[in-house]
Amino acid sequence: MKLLLIRHGDCFQEGQDPSLTKSGILQSKLLAKRLSKLSINKVYSSDLNRAFQTFEEYHKLAIDTPFQKTESLREIYRVLIGGAPKEGTSLNRESKDKGRIELFIKQITSMPNDETVVLFTHGNLIRYFLARLLDADPRKTGGHLEIAPSSISLIEINKDKVNINFINNTEHLTGKYSSDSYFFNNNSDTYVD
Repeated sequence: MKLLLIRHGDCFQEGQDPSLTKSGILQSKLLAKRLSKLSINKVYSSDLNRAFQTFEEYHKLAIDTPFQKTESLREIYRVLIGGAPKEGTSLNRESKDKGRIELFIKQITSMPNDETVVLFTHGNLIRYFLARLLDADPRKTGGHLEIAPSSISLIEINKDKVNINFINNTEHLTGKYSSDSYFFNNNSDTYVD
């Protein structure tokens, strides 16, 4: 299975469920154009505004691709990737978020090997997901990965073998919106049909 982890576009910093900024919408359109070149079997999106708005730009170009909007892909508590606790956070948030994402990881990794699946989600969740697929402690590794807005990370999963092709790829973005990528196969276009 090819699994593409997409972080939402740039968003406002205020509010419980912020929306994309104008820059975030532009990033999402550029991302959508790149993703529309792929044969994608299924898309999952966080139900939070910033991730779902990012997905919607892709959906305009690939209206027939099956998708599911789910709270399973909501952002996770930063403590799970080694961040500091936040004052006022509910006492059970850490265990609730961990249980939610662990269940989703199990569901995704049991999908057929010939599928291409895209997740529109959040930075901390992507960091956690990558660490778990590598059997690493997310608290020690997750916080060290940059996951830029509208970036793509590509993972291939075949039975028990995991290959991370790249993390944080923003080649589809221009100028100030692009970021450094971590390449493992030196060719970010290997997943394009």
